[in-house]
Amino acid sequence: MSPIKLVFLLVVFFSAIEAQEKIFDLIEGQWKLKTNSFEAYEDWKVKDKTELTGVSYSIEKDEQKKTEDLYIKKVGKFWTYIAAPKNQNPALFYLTSSKNNRFVFENPEHDFPKMIIYNFVDEETIEVTIQGEEEGEQKKIGFTFVKVE
Repeated sequence: MSPIKLVFLLVVFFSAIEAQEKIFDLIEGQWKLKTNSFEAYEDWKVKDKTELTGVSYSIEKDEQKKTEDLYIKKVGKFWTYIAAPKNQNPALFYLTSSKNNRFVFENPEHDFPKMIIYNFVDEETIEVTIQGEEEGEQKKIGFTFVKVE
């Protein structure tokens, strides 16, 4: 195993220890993306003590359109964020950091994004950032969600 992969796995393992309880308490509920051009949401529910299930969708012309299924679950010893976009294979991202209500999930092998960050500003606001390299250039996209319920 390469030293980089070993370090990555160790970071993932130790980050998982404190993450579960905090993220479960913070993320459950419906979150609306702050935008003027369209409505988008993430809805999260606790399935059990090892899994959260979510769905991402938009509302256009009074019609709900699902964009992807989302999961935060324990896979073996590791916490993973799984994004399953409509008509695509799921992508797994491993929790590498969880401090101060900021949760970083990474998959260095994925095309884009390579990192997904959920930063809970307070109980009513999440800043979600996706970042990585796309077409040879670093790219970073931020979204701000507010809690609806």
